[in-house]
Amino acid sequence: MPRLLPAGLACLLSLAPSIAWTQKVSAVTPTITAAVISVDGSTLFVEGSGFGRAPTVTLGGFFLGGVSVNLTGTQLVAAMPGLPPGSY
Repeated sequence: MPRLLPAGLACLLSLAPSIAWTQKVSAVTPTITAAVISVDGSTLFVEGSGFGRAPTVTLGGFFLGGVSVNLTGTQLVAAMPGLPPGSY
């Protein structure tokens, strides 16, 4: 049994950097530099940084579906709900 303790401790310590890295990444605040709606009003295009892999996107209190983010986390695309024209 004494041999299991060092192995378990080594395993736990090897996870520590990945846990710290995950917490550091999730602390990034998204920044939006531009947002454009397609001509037909069906798609929202957003540019910026810090979007992550699977952000939750809301517009005027409505959750948007079909969200996809590019590999660098600087552009996202989302499906627009049927909202009336206006500023949100």
